[in-house]
Amino acid sequence: MILQNKIIVRILAIVIFMIFSGCVTREYFKPELVNGKREFKAKLPDEIVDSYAEGAVLKDGQVITKEGLGDLKLAKDEVFVAFSEEHLITSFHCNTLRLYSPSGVLVSEINFPSCPISATKNGNDLAVVTNENTLFFYDIPTKQETYSKKS
Repeated sequence: MILQNKIIVRILAIVIFMIFSGCVTREYFKPELVNGKREFKAKLPDEIVDSYAEGAVLKDGQVITKEGLGDLKLAKDEVFVAFSEEHLITSFHCNTLRLYSPSGVLVSEINFPSCPISATKNGNDLAVVTNENTLFFYDIPTKQETYSKKS
């Protein structure tokens, strides 16, 4: 019985040692060749002035999304907010949210008491967060608020 306990303790000690010795060593990725240069053959029509998680805006107001360079040019007081379900969502004069179709046609405008800073679309539903940390849900066809909560 004592012999069995000693064998179990030794096996357990070996397993614990192997686990901890494997966790101590670290390997870091080291690229084989880095020359610091990257060449692109495509050219943009203007320089990028703003970049976001879902796209970027060029100096001339054109928007780039994961779908590529769009036909729409943002107005002077218009800001890119999001790209959701192939629709471009912008904020105009801070309190007006605009929703554009993939072809750049204005689909809907909804007024808010504060500036929309984030939005996403799911079918006919629109979720918007404003700069006052208020969450709004809207039905796009009716432009009716279905829910709101200020944090």
